Amino acid sequence: MRLNYYPKHQAGESLASLMLRSSMSQFMTPGELLAKSGSKRPVHAEYQSAVLGKSVQINSILERSGWLPNPVQVELAAKKGFSSWIDFQKTAVCPLCARQGYTPVSHDFKLIRTCSVHKIRLTTHCSDCNQPVNANRPQLDHCRCGKPFKASREAKERETYEAVLLEGWIHEHQLTLLQAYSECLTLLVNRYGFRSYDPKIEQFLSGDETAFFPLFDRLKARFALLPIRVLLAPMACTKSLVLKSLSIRLLNTYSTKTTNKKRKFNKPFWLNLKEFHFSLGIQSRLVKTIESQFFGKRFHRGPSKCCFTH
Repeated sequence: MRLNYYPKHQAGESLASLMLRSSMSQFMTPGELLAKSGSKRPVHAEYQSAVLGKSVQINSILERSGWLPNPVQVELAAKKGFSSWIDFQKTAVCPLCARQGYTPVSHDFKLIRTCSVHKIRLTTHCSDCNQPVNANRPQLDHCRCGKPFKASREAKERETYEAVLLEGWIHEHQLTLLQAYSECLTLLVNRYGFRSYDPKIEQFLSGDETAFFPLFDRLKARFALLPIRVLLAPMACTKSLVLKSLSIRLLNTYSTKTTNKKRKFNKPFWLNLKEFHFSLGIQSRLVKTIESQFFGKRFHRGPSKCCFTH
């Protein structure tokens, strides 16, 4: 389909923003524009294919607009689990950026929860219809229900700092640090029970294991009866090579501080089988030998977990 007008891609603009501006010039939604171009797939599927350069329907529009995909998005789109990083079907938007005429590519990432320019939290749901923000909408700053997006609450200083840090890694194509940060944040919140982001994570991921000492002191106070190796087992068994190497260095350099008051923790601390092997200091080859000789395969059903309770 040939358009009467092809908007020029702005520096740092997201694919969803460019396609919305293209469809708005034709008085359509992105889904209607793609259907006119011959597409039979959902909008989010076409967007992911476009990042990989495989969408014939979108390529003609993108070539005339001068759009180039973000290298981090390209690398993620070629792997499994792309939707855990970027979900074009349910996006987040800064209403103030949208009113100015475009949304940045960094807002496509689920890790980004704050607009670093306007220092407000990104909007994920319409305040009128309470539906998630959808990329297939009639206007850049309006929901599918026809109501304009309203600005969210003002972001805290640490939330803005986190957004600036992550956006820097996205623009510098630091996928390794982004993956390490994502896993580290998941560990801190879901496994260790911390509530939010801590600026010391940046220093820790940069190679300074001593930056994690204050957080580990709090962790030891919470799980006072558990040894250090057990607490570090989840970090040592992550997919990120950065976290694996840092966990070993942290194990070797951290000195346990004795305290008179030992708090009992209320929640159990669980480990999966791989993490339990690490906490015992058993090598993987020895584990396979022991399991093959002394344990039958019929006992290995479902994820094995060992729960530490006191």
